[in-house]
Amino acid sequence: KSCRPSAPALRVARRAASSAAEGSHAMSPSAPAAPVGGSAGLALAATAASPSSSSSSSSSPSSAVLRTLLLCGVLGAGAALIWWRSRGRGRRRMFARTDRQRGAVRPRRHWARSEWWYVGRHSQLQPGPVGWKKLEFAADRMGLWGGAAVCRRDSDGKWVAFMRACPHAGIDLLAGDIEDLGEGPIINCPAHSYLFNASTGSCLWDASRGGPPTTPHLAVFEVWQHRLLGIWVLPKPLLDPHAKEAWDQARADATQLAVTDIILDRKFPDFPK
Repeated sequence: KSCRPSAPALRVARRAASSAAEGSHAMSPSAPAAPVGGSAGLALAATAASPSSSSSSSSSPSSAVLRTLLLCGVLGAGAALIWWRSRGRGRRRMFARTDRQRGAVRPRRHWARSEWWYVGRHSQLQPGPVGWKKLEFAADRMGLWGGAAVCRRDSDGKWVAFMRACPHAGIDLLAGDIEDLGEGPIINCPAHSYLFNASTGSCLWDASRGGPPTTPHLAVFEVWQHRLLGIWVLPKPLLDPHAKEAWDQARADATQLAVTDIILDRKFPDFPK
């Protein structure tokens, strides 16, 4: 018999050889990857591109710009708050309220400086005694009854502050005069010409004879002022009564006569001396 294979056997062998050749070609490392199409291709492309996109977003300057803007906003808000509390409506609301019955400023205690009281601004000063500007305020919140005033001398800018009611009869001292004989401003009561030292509150002269004045000393304030921060006062403690052995009645009478002469010469310049 002949050893030649039959036609069906040849076809089977050819198919096996072709399938084996295709398998070896697919497993070869040099073989190009088959193209992927459709939605699966888009998903693979997005997955492959996601790391590069995230790295690019992290390296973008947008986050640094946002942080800078946030810092500038915080600093600006802080500066606005400081201005509001020092110069704007905040200072007037926290530190002072207007007493409409008395027409004066009602001081309020500073939140950080418990002894000092804010009483007003330089623009609130009005004409007062001759040669002085005045600013009235109520002192009831300081533990003192009645009204008070802070005064600035026009000539040299000296400041004094005192209670307005005379300790003798309650007369308004702002209706009197404030003179200076070289030892500091002296307040002259308009009713009885009693004298008080405007800086210390000491009673320098009253109608008592043969001893120191029986009139109590005047309550006064220490003044601190700043063009931007306003006018502040600090109540001074009252002085002790004059010691009898240290009282000089002749000197007190001379002071009272000198102050009276200055006031009369100013009010009646044509009166013969």
